[in-house]
Amino acid sequence: IKLFEREVEEVVASDQSREQVEAFALQKAKRLAVEEAGTYISSLSVVQNYKLSAYEVTALASGIVEAKIVGGTSFEVKDGNLFVRVRAVIKVDTSILDRQVQEIMKEKDTLKKLEEERKKNRELEEKYANLKSSEVKRLEELNTQAMALERERDRQRIFREEQALKARGELSRAEAERIAKEREMQDRISRTLAEQEKAKREEAAALAAESDRIKRAQLENEQRWNDLARKAKLSQDSWTAIDDSLSLKQAMTEVSDLKKEIANLRGRLDYQYGENTRNLEAAYSQQLSLTKAKLPPEPAPKDAFETTTEYNQRISAYESQVREAEKDAAEAVEMLKKEEALKLAEAKAAYLGQQLRVLSPFIKRLQDLQARKFTLPEGGAMTVDLGEPDADNNRFPVHLQHKGESWSAWWEYSDRDAAKDFYRTRTYLK
Repeated sequence: IKLFEREVEEVVASDQSREQVEAFALQKAKRLAVEEAGTYISSLSVVQNYKLSAYEVTALASGIVEAKIVGGTSFEVKDGNLFVRVRAVIKVDTSILDRQVQEIMKEKDTLKKLEEERKKNRELEEKYANLKSSEVKRLEELNTQAMALERERDRQRIFREEQALKARGELSRAEAERIAKEREMQDRISRTLAEQEKAKREEAAALAAESDRIKRAQLENEQRWNDLARKAKLSQDSWTAIDDSLSLKQAMTEVSDLKKEIANLRGRLDYQYGENTRNLEAAYSQQLSLTKAKLPPEPAPKDAFETTTEYNQRISAYESQVREAEKDAAEAVEMLKKEEALKLAEAKAAYLGQQLRVLSPFIKRLQDLQARKFTLPEGGAMTVDLGEPDADNNRFPVHLQHKGESWSAWWEYSDRDAAKDFYRTRTYLK
């Protein structure tokens, strides 16, 4: 197995949306990772025999490999600018690479289709880069197109991998189960995407129909929370079952990636809460600026035939109306300020609720992986160093070493005599 990794960092310009730059960075990171894998594939004799151009090699690579985003998308503010960072990783199974290449080259139309897909991906990437922040609907359309291309390419890749293994007579039960699980995962992701697209359309329709600026700000905030939850759900759909097919190395890699993704999600939740707060404050600020006293028309000058008493009564009535209007306006402003304080408190509660909603599955997955017990491969050995007993807390400090990795923990005991016997024979531990 060979790994190829590319990281992309993009700044969100003033005329761009964060979502647009994120979509652009995701596409770019995957493309660069595929191109790097293509450079390796071009060195293989089976590929050199076909005398392909660099563009054809990249198209060929896109049909064989799968680019995955690891650790999620991270956001960082530097020098007042918002940066989006993503990391794409590709795993190439070199044991079946030759057969996969031959399967693609066997059908002339297959490479042509892959070239067309790569061209479409580049065009989508360029369109992402040139979108304006106001073109939300267009962004959604481009995202849908990009994901549809990716799903179809993955479906074809799994099929070709299965054919390559069958051709070599190496489609073992374990391989068949792995491919079946991957196909099931792709189907699950496709169903989730379809459900999410429907939910997005409903949210967009509700937003378009709302004219009240404060209610609109609330709907926008809800939509952003839902978008974040949707992205987290897609990550969860790509998780594999924690069963006997999971190796220690795979578990450790996933634990590392999960920790990064949890950190990224925390950062995104914090950032989104700040954005939502500013969005609400801006809506209320605008509403407050428009909440002014509706004053009556100014009184006309004293008429020559109007008595002083009549004039004074008219002025007094006008002043009373002004005071009443100003009082109503002040009460309306006070009500708006109280409402703003309440909505900001609700936004804080929503933020805390979103932390539970979004992070809980990831933390549970991390705990399940950490609790999983693995047997060392046959012939493998682990060095165990048992330290001096901590009698006050009935425990031993334990230091473990295996293949350059090391861990420290506490080993608690309840039977003192058994612990003494164990300590005397500690040199035999492994």
